Amino acid sequence: MESTVNWVGSGVCDYNGVFYAHQITTPKQPSSESISTTATLPEEIGLLTDLALFHINSNRFCGTIPKKFKNLKILFELDISNNRFAGKFPYVVLKLPELKFLDLRFNEFEGKVPRLSSGEYWEHVGYFE
Repeated sequence: MESTVNWVGSGVCDYNGVFYAHQITTPKQPSSESISTTATLPEEIGLLTDLALFHINSNRFCGTIPKKFKNLKILFELDISNNRFAGKFPYVVLKLPELKFLDLRFNEFEGKVPRLSSGEYWEHVGYFE
């Protein structure tokens, strides 16, 4: 059975394969590493505005990164490596104000890796290989 069959609508907290590591002092931390799914990320992911960590590495997610990621203002760690995402480089993730760790490797994004305004490349960011 497709593990993402219920990944529809605004009830993202109830999506199959998504779990939270609840701690009193930290925001919700959903993760679904290695659930071996073939699915796209719904725009409703942007409703998780208290999301701090998002790891969906080593699956078969495809499509593009939803534009609603711009709503994830406290997201500081994003790992979407080793999937099947494609299309233009997802600039929306570089506009996240708290983002400290980003791993986009082993996907099929196109385009140049952007530089910082200082002309340097991002530190601690895995892009493509």
